Amino acid sequence: MKFTFTFSLLVLVFAASSLAAEKPPSETIAPFLHENTPILARVRLEKIDLDRGVKTIVSTASVFSPQVAGQLLNGLTTFTPTLRKLKHQGVKEIYVVFSPTYIYDMEPYLYIPTPNGVRKQKVAQLMFSGDNNEPIGKGKAKRTTSRRSHFFELCETLGHGVFCGRAKTLNALKQGFVSKRTKLNSAFDSVKDRSIQILFVPSNDQRRVVSEIMPPLPKKFGSLTGRQLADGLQWVAVGFDIGEKSRFNFIVQSKTNANAQSMKKLMTSGLTTIAKLNPQNSSDLIDQLTPKVKKNRVLISFVQKTGEPGSLTKAFFGSIARAQRTAQKSQCRNNLHYLGIALHNFHDKYFGLPPRSNFDKNGKKLLSWRVFLLPYLGQKELYNQFHLDESWDSDHNKKLIFQMPDVFTCPSINLKKQGKTNYLAISHETAAFAEKTNRRFGEMRDGLSYTIFLLEVSKDEAVIWTKPDDFKIDWKNPTRRLGSEHGEKFHVLMGDGSVPLLSKKIDKDTFRALTTFAGKETIDRDKIK
Repeated sequence: MKFTFTFSLLVLVFAASSLAAEKPPSETIAPFLHENTPILARVRLEKIDLDRGVKTIVSTASVFSPQVAGQLLNGLTTFTPTLRKLKHQGVKEIYVVFSPTYIYDMEPYLYIPTPNGVRKQKVAQLMFSGDNNEPIGKGKAKRTTSRRSHFFELCETLGHGVFCGRAKTLNALKQGFVSKRTKLNSAFDSVKDRSIQILFVPSNDQRRVVSEIMPPLPKKFGSLTGRQLADGLQWVAVGFDIGEKSRFNFIVQSKTNANAQSMKKLMTSGLTTIAKLNPQNSSDLIDQLTPKVKKNRVLISFVQKTGEPGSLTKAFFGSIARAQRTAQKSQCRNNLHYLGIALHNFHDKYFGLPPRSNFDKNGKKLLSWRVFLLPYLGQKELYNQFHLDESWDSDHNKKLIFQMPDVFTCPSINLKKQGKTNYLAISHETAAFAEKTNRRFGEMRDGLSYTIFLLEVSKDEAVIWTKPDDFKIDWKNPTRRLGSEHGEKFHVLMGDGSVPLLSKKIDKDTFRALTTFAGKETIDRDKIK
């Protein structure tokens, strides 16, 4: 199903200053929350400035990545007509709910209250199809004959509003559980003047789990225990506007003033860590975002003119982007290292590496070596689902393509939803992986530390992970199609399990020597860069 996280995020960023709802937000949304719902957001639509919002969002996203900014621009262009029509219908607010009961696959649900005089059926039609004149049946929209791409499994009238999300979520809501967490009132009230309000309100059970099982934080983050963190974080409220000036408030409610002081130290340490990632702007970050304590609350707030992102926005989001890229690069390296361990374990059992493919009696390739590595990656259950005597695209096996384990793709390009991997063996008779036999480590005369097992290729060269397809090197420009999003470098898994980051400008002869298992070449370590 195609209900995406994208629409929910775009709803959150499209708002400007607006009037208060007809009744307190906690009363509006409480009947449609699970008791353990930790995250919800309220977007006040009454005075949306779409044009200004698009410009600000895309400009801010460009600090992360021009590619992300381009994707957002395309998405915003698609959703803008729907949001305009919602306003025209008289809708004043939208709630986005992230519940642990339903967030396992990262699909939140929306609840849209409908004021008196607003037809719920029209809103349901509009949210589902983008056209409030499209017939959808008795009070609900299902994925049927609409001409445009849908983002929800269904949109259906519920209570005094409209629900958009998954059918099983709606069925659970209809069972009638009501959130009784009174903390919602004070959390919403703390950011009542902001157009976009995002709350993190852990339940008593969730805070109890943190208190009992969480180990102390590292010393640089204050050495807080689970109990101190649970008491210090009663709820978090974030509020912001996009208008003539961007206003931002971040509020943490603690149990006591002492707990609030501990949370301030934790937040200050986190801010300092982020600032170090962007030393040129670190003083701006620390000066303008330093938290303050008022009674039992920790507060951060600032005001900035909109338009192109200012120095504070660039410094903050630029630092976050650097941290994200660093984490992705580290995870990419860890993935390859994990694959290396699995390959060694496979070798220990079968006295050789897996062949690049298995074959049927007619010599047809069936499945990739990656499938046969699954039991050594903690994926024995998935492995047992494959029909090993059928090809990767048989009616049965192709159903398993989209169950690809995360370890087969670099998170910087994340091809999991496509069922593609960018970690490939080298397709050549002189490379480590043989086509039909189990090549033994003893055959690798060049030494494991000088033999490449796997390459990290670009997303354009990625292949279906179960397909017996690997990388054929173009020796006219051998590194052109390698690498994810790590600049001019790419990871390789060496036979000894190490995962160096090589330059795309590596000496061609040196690279060729690393791709062979018994070429007996002399390799200059200084050229492995």
